[in-house]
Amino acid sequence: MTDGALWEMRMAPETTRSRLEPPIPPVSRTPAGRLSAVLEVIAAFALMHVAFRAFRRHTPLGRLETLHNLNFSPAVVMLLVSVALIAWRRRSLKTCAITAAPLHRNVNAGWFAIGIFTLVAAVAMALGLRKDPTWTSTLNALIVACLNLVFALLLAFTLTRAAPRLDRGHGWIGAVLFLLLLTSPIVIAALQSQPVGKMALALLSFVGFAAIGEEVFFRGYAQSRLNEAFGVGWRLFGISFGPGLVIAAILFGVIHGLNDYDYFQAGGRFNWRWGLTSGTTIAYGLLREKTQSVVAPMMLHAFVNFAARLTQS
Repeated sequence: MTDGALWEMRMAPETTRSRLEPPIPPVSRTPAGRLSAVLEVIAAFALMHVAFRAFRRHTPLGRLETLHNLNFSPAVVMLLVSVALIAWRRRSLKTCAITAAPLHRNVNAGWFAIGIFTLVAAVAMALGLRKDPTWTSTLNALIVACLNLVFALLLAFTLTRAAPRLDRGHGWIGAVLFLLLLTSPIVIAALQSQPVGKMALALLSFVGFAAIGEEVFFRGYAQSRLNEAFGVGWRLFGISFGPGLVIAAILFGVIHGLNDYDYFQAGGRFNWRWGLTSGTTIAYGLLREKTQSVVAPMMLHAFVNFAARLTQS
């Protein structure tokens, strides 16, 4: 099959791998090695989740964070767990896609993904789709999940064909423009003499910290660790990936499904609708594989959270 073929279910030869991709350390891709990788990632996920939930529930600072509806501690714990496990396995951050270089390519890819996402979202809203803030509508969850997959396919198809243009320009300009976009509500509120402290903390927490922490853990540590064990033998419109992308996306869905459940009190429920809509966001993983960096997924993730906060307010 050609690079434009939808699926190419075989091991991708080295010549098809991105020139930006650092070499993956040699590992044994045996069934035992794959099981070990999956169990390690699940254990890391459990450790991370219990740690930040315990912090928020059992410490004064965590309770203060919960009281003000902020979300800094999950991101901090995700970063600490990711870096600790990467160091324990004697891997470099770059090998795990935790790098900004080359900045211009990664920032351009991020802006490209944001543009495609905005287009898909605009069409969906024009057709009548509205946000379900309670995450209780099954129909809404199914529609959003399907849109996530359509967006991922469209992004992979167009991103591969736009690849030569991603190397143009200066990355710092795109990065500054992105920061200006995310901070624009604060600037507007300040110009209107409105209080900006609470808004700034909310944006920093849910837009900045959440996107950085989650992408480093799920697409940086977890997806990279699973790629070592399973390889990247599947292809979607020229983008090589493997089961690691799918498993990381499922865990990403699980952590959001657990938002309504408190296992310290055995209260609440697993919100499968929230889990489904989050678990189908495979576009983040595809961006990570295409660019070999978590910068573009972070940008897309931050923008999605930014748009959600704006519509919520």
